[in-house]
Amino acid sequence: MVYCHSSELYHYGVRGMKWGVRRYQNYDGSYTQRGLARYQKAYDAYTDAKTRKKENNSDKNRKDFRKARKELNSSYSKLKIANRIDKGKELSQKGDTIFGIRRKAVLESIGLTAVNRGANFIARNYIADEKVARITAASVNLGTMAVSAYLGGKNMYDIRNLRAYYNR
Repeated sequence: MVYCHSSELYHYGVRGMKWGVRRYQNYDGSYTQRGLARYQKAYDAYTDAKTRKKENNSDKNRKDFRKARKELNSSYSKLKIANRIDKGKELSQKGDTIFGIRRKAVLESIGLTAVNRGANFIARNYIADEKVARITAASVNLGTMAVSAYLGGKNMYDIRNLRAYYNR
């Protein structure tokens, strides 16, 4: 923020420059020799950039770019599959199976349901203020849903890794 006082004078410009005098123009508006050289240099830079852009947008470069991007995506997909296979191998070596993970998911779901119902029972029967009891029960329900979603996602991730390992 610039503070201006009436007793101060601010000048934004070139030191030594006279008011109304342009550096690269004569009084009649024509360019000086330095002005012509300056604007010719700027025009040359513009045309060079324009031709480079045309060269980069040519069909050959587009095809090369598409081919490189396709190869990159292909190698990334192979890397992801290899990573899944490695993680599936680790799970298999620990003794995990797809059936075991599904059974674990069912047991986790049953446990979370039991905890949720118990906490709701306690909140509704042992908290005197009804509003606080409802807020507590809603909070327990949200927490249970979040934990359930996390565990479900982790179990599906492990199953996908095991399938990749089994199908290699």
